[in-house]
Amino acid sequence: MLTPQRKKSQELTEKQQNFLDAYFAEGEKTFGNITQSLLQAGYSESSRSSVSKAMRPHIIDRAKELLATTTANAVGQIKDALSGTTEEPIARQKLRFEAATDILDRCGISKRQEVVTENKHVHAVVLLPAKKAEELELSDVEAEVLGNT
Repeated sequence: MLTPQRKKSQELTEKQQNFLDAYFAEGEKTFGNITQSLLQAGYSESSRSSVSKAMRPHIIDRAKELLATTTANAVGQIKDALSGTTEEPIARQKLRFEAATDILDRCGISKRQEVVTENKHVHAVVLLPAKKAEELELSDVEAEVLGNT
């Protein structure tokens, strides 16, 4: 049985897969560069808008996968920062700690904030007694029509 991620990969054409591979190839000139990745995958430069729009969900999925693979490293960074075993300056340790907690948060591992709101609507109808003609400041004709005189 295939996982949903594998199924998505199989739906991609070879050209689309080559584009994703080039776009996420760390250390290469195509890394994060849509135009260079398109050219390397065999697309024309004029197809940038349509291909990037069509590939957006796949780019997001791949980015989420890569982010999830960094969780072990993030946990290690937090552990090192808390144990004080590193000889880096405090500011650098703090930056690494914040980056690690951000990665864990984005992967759904660290803090989760939930806001629960409950609304109860009470609907009521209030019936008031009819006003007399003199309270309404009606003319004599209006009072006769209402039958209050």
